[in-house]
Amino acid sequence: NEIKQVIHQGLPFIPERLAVFFIFYSDRFFIDHYEGTGDVGFYSAGAQIAVILNLISHSLNNTFYPYFYKRLNKSKIDYAGLRKGMLAFGGISAAMMIILIVVTPFIFKYFVGQTFRPGQRYAINLVIAFFFWALYNMLLPFLLSSRRNKLIMFISIIGMLLSVTLNFFFVKKFGALGATYTSLTVFATMFVITLISVHRIYNLKNFLLNNMNNLK
Repeated sequence: NEIKQVIHQGLPFIPERLAVFFIFYSDRFFIDHYEGTGDVGFYSAGAQIAVILNLISHSLNNTFYPYFYKRLNKSKIDYAGLRKGMLAFGGISAAMMIILIVVTPFIFKYFVGQTFRPGQRYAINLVIAFFFWALYNMLLPFLLSSRRNKLIMFISIIGMLLSVTLNFFFVKKFGALGATYTSLTVFATMFVITLISVHRIYNLKNFLLNNMNNLK
C-alpha cells in the first residue's frame, strides 16, 4: 500500500519533467526550422549566460529547500522564517540577474569572441527569463509540502503548451529574438500561477505580517 501511494504521488512528475524538457529545448527546433542552424548557434551562445543563473538557482534549491520544508512542517508554520528565506532566495537571484546583465557585454567581448557576438542580444532577455524561473523554483516547496503534485504538473503542462504555441508565432515573426520573448512569457506566467496558488493555500499576508499573533 505504501509503494502504491508513493507511485500515485510521484506519477504527476513524469509528465511534469517531459513538459520542462519542451519548455527548455523546443525553442532551438523552431529557430532551426525558421532561421537556420547558424542562428541556433548564436542563440545558444546567449543562452549559456542565462544558464549561469539557472545553475545558481539549483544551488539555492539545494540550500533553501530543507530550510523551507522544516518551517512548513512545524506544528505552527514559521512564517517569519519563511519570509526571511524567501527574501534571501529572491534577493540572491535578483542580485545575480543584475550582475549577469552588467557583465554580459564584457563576457562576449573578452571571452566569447567576435564570431558569436550576435548572441549577446539574446542573453539579457534570457537572463531576465531565468530570474522568473528561479522565483518559480523558490515557490515550489510550498506546493510540494502541501502535496499539490498534480497542480505542479498542470502548471508545467500550461508552460509547455504556451512555449510551443508562442515559439511557433514569435520565432516565425521575430526570429531567434522571438524565442527569448517566449521564455520571458512562459517563465513569468508559471511564476504568477504558482504565486497565486501559494497565496490560496497559505495566504501571502501571513508572510508579510511582522506580528506573529496576527497570523491566521
